Amino acid sequence: MDTYKSKQKVTMKKIITVIAISAAFSACNCGGNKTMTDNRAAKNMETQRLFYEDVYNKHNTAMIDSIVAPDYVEHCIDPGYSADRAGLKKSFDDFIKAFPDMHCQVNFMTADSDYVTVHLYRHQYRSRGRDGSHRQES
Repeated sequence: MDTYKSKQKVTMKKIITVIAISAAFSACNCGGNKTMTDNRAAKNMETQRLFYEDVYNKHNTAMIDSIVAPDYVEHCIDPGYSADRAGLKKSFDDFIKAFPDMHCQVNFMTADSDYVTVHLYRHQYRSRGRDGSHRQES
């Protein structure tokens, strides 16, 4: 019986040690430097704001080169476009040609480190048809 109790004590000590080490690592990794995280979130929100204001609303696709990372990869590729930054730029150029008066309004943004969520309203705009005429789209 004493052997059983001593094995239980050793096992409990090991479990408590593992829990203590896990708790110490968890405490070290929960959030880190809050100021650094907040700055990264603010910077990412500003980048998104620039994208919608300059590229989408002002139709300045040259800004894509300074806003979008060089190793950008698009995972939902439309036919005829490459999955890189050049493909994104070409798709916006074509979209602007098709919808010359497109415009969006950012209602709000929220960010957590590298993740930015944008709620926007895309205004109605006219599309340029094959014959050069305009028709309403929403």
